[in-house]
Amino acid sequence: MLLGVGGVRILRALGYTELTRYHMNEGHAGCWRLELLGEEAEKAGRTSIRGEDIETVRKKCILPTHTPVPAGHDRFPQEYLDAGVPGLKWILI
Repeated sequence: MLLGVGGVRILRALGYTELTRYHMNEGHAGCWRLELLGEEAEKAGRTSIRGEDIETVRKKCILPTHTPVPAGHDRFPQEYLDAGVPGLKWILI
């Protein structure tokens, strides 16, 4: 959460508001996509995420896999996400 959401917010605070591509190494900062999804919905004046937001964010994100083995992928229980982003499950359904 800190690397992803915080990373996007730091970029915004530094004046990087119109980036067209985001490259994250592995999935360690993977929650940056959640922040971008929220931004897209907000730009459209909505409080919920729609399919078009997902497609827009997907086109902006580059996520290489440098370690193509199970140990190279972060996996977290749903309750970790629920604690970090209350209501996340509802947003993604």
